[in-house]
Amino acid sequence: MLRQKQSGLTLIELMIGLVLSFIVMGLVISMFTSSLGIHGQAIKTARLNQDMRVIMDMMIRDIRRAGYWAGDNPASNPHATAISGNTAVNVFNVTSGAGNCILLSYDYDGDASSTAEELIGYKLESNDIRTFLLTSSALATPDCTTTIPGGWSRLNDENTSTILGLSFAIEPDTSASFAASTLKVVTITLQGQSLLDTNVTSTLRDTVRIRNEL
Repeated sequence: MLRQKQSGLTLIELMIGLVLSFIVMGLVISMFTSSLGIHGQAIKTARLNQDMRVIMDMMIRDIRRAGYWAGDNPASNPHATAISGNTAVNVFNVTSGAGNCILLSYDYDGDASSTAEELIGYKLESNDIRTFLLTSSALATPDCTTTIPGGWSRLNDENTSTILGLSFAIEPDTSASFAASTLKVVTITLQGQSLLDTNVTSTLRDTVRIRNEL
């Protein structure tokens, strides 16, 4: 009776199989790591965009209301000439850059007061967006470098984002609309960078129409 001879893998076949296994495992790990990196960057981008969107929406809301007064006689509106230059909103330069600060005034609490008690400002300073709100006594000569009671407060999170640029451009509205010759528009450009990943940047740009400044 003949005994059947058993056959198995040679050393070379075994080594080839191991090499192929390592290659497949390497590809899988590489794809997994890449997926994690893309997911992490997407989270950082979303967080930066969210932080910047909140700041942008705050500025838009206040700028859109510049010059508003709850009184019933527009000719007596104290906010119409609250900012230097006899306007309800004006743009200034601070430290460097063009138009990186905006001051505005409107009836914040809607009490129809005969004096411009409310003054609001936004500016770029040391890679931060800063703001203030005065609701008791407006400054006699508003200025972006003036010491504000209570100080200028930071809006962006200093641990997660830095602001690369902020600019305000104010121009007459030339669109064919009602009272177009008296309306103005403010174009806001905001640029930010994630501190968690310096490769993550974002730029937001919005245009706001000022309807209460006559």
